[in-house]
Amino acid sequence: LRRELLEAVVHAAAGVFEAAAASIALADTTGGHLTYVAAWGAGASDVIGVELARGEGIAGAAAESGKAQIVPRCRTDSRFAAQVASRTGYVPHTMLVLPLRREGAIVGVLSLLDRRGGDPFAPDDVPRAELFAEVAAAALA
Repeated sequence: LRRELLEAVVHAAAGVFEAAAASIALADTTGGHLTYVAAWGAGASDVIGVELARGEGIAGAAAESGKAQIVPRCRTDSRFAAQVASRTGYVPHTMLVLPLRREGAIVGVLSLLDRRGGDPFAPDDVPRAELFAEVAAAALA
C-alpha cells in the first residue's frame, strides 16, 4: 500500500509540474544512503531499488543540505551522478529535487525530472514543489 501511495504522489507531482519523470528516494535509518522506492515516468522501472551513497548526486545534495536543488542543466552540474543515470537508461536535462521532512528530520527526497515542454525548472517552482514534498512525507507516516 505504501509504495502505491508514494507512486500516486510522484505521478501527481509529475502531472502538475509537466515532468517526464518523478521519484522518491528514502534515507536509511542512519541517514547513510538513499534508496529509490517509488517512481513514475521515463526510466521509472529501472530506478526502483537504486541506491545513492550519502551526499551522492543532486538527490544526495538535497538530503544533506535540507534545501531544494534546482538544476537547469544536469549535464553541466558537477553534482550530477551521470553513472547512476546511465545505469537507469534515463539521463535528464533538468531537475528539481526537494528534501522530505518528517518531525524535523530529512527522511528522503522527491525528484522531478525534465519538463515536457523543455523549459528548465526554476526558483518559482520551489514553493509548489515543497507542498508535494509535504504530502509525500505525510504519506510515509
